[in-house]
Amino acid sequence: MHRVFECEVVSVNPSTRRSWRSLCGRPWKRPLGTVAAALATTLAVAVSAHADTNTMSYNVAPGACGPAIAIPANNKPVRTTINAGIRGEGQVTLLRANASQALLDWAGYDYYTNGFLRGYATDGNDGLHIMYLDFGGNVDVRSALSTHIKVCNSSGNPVGAAIGYLTFVY
Repeated sequence: MHRVFECEVVSVNPSTRRSWRSLCGRPWKRPLGTVAAALATTLAVAVSAHADTNTMSYNVAPGACGPAIAIPANNKPVRTTINAGIRGEGQVTLLRANASQALLDWAGYDYYTNGFLRGYATDGNDGLHIMYLDFGGNVDVRSALSTHIKVCNSSGNPVGAAIGYLTFVY
């Protein structure tokens, strides 16, 4: 007597039961792995095909703040990844909401303080700390007027310019 299983037609004979396990058990690992990899690739391509990115560099002297940087999308979460050269990185999600009073909302992870962060700034709030960018806690992202952000360098090192990149994904 034969039965049809998902992987193959095999005999129910006790002498072949071992071969049934080796034939039906192992081959499914490869097809399932292949299906999972294909699904992950499809999702990655689909997500990246619909996401816009904007990368900009910054170079801020010690004791100064860079120019105000506009959040590229309104009423839509913007994932912001930040690289501060060789000694820092960070990630925060920003939301610039257009309402009767403009609002900049954020949530993310601050690597310098090793903690989650969340906060908001209204249109009139300038200079509120959002997150640190470097290993030493000298370079940070702050709120700027009109729901923008800016990179500030509070380092006392005269040759320690803050150099890095901000990437917005939305």
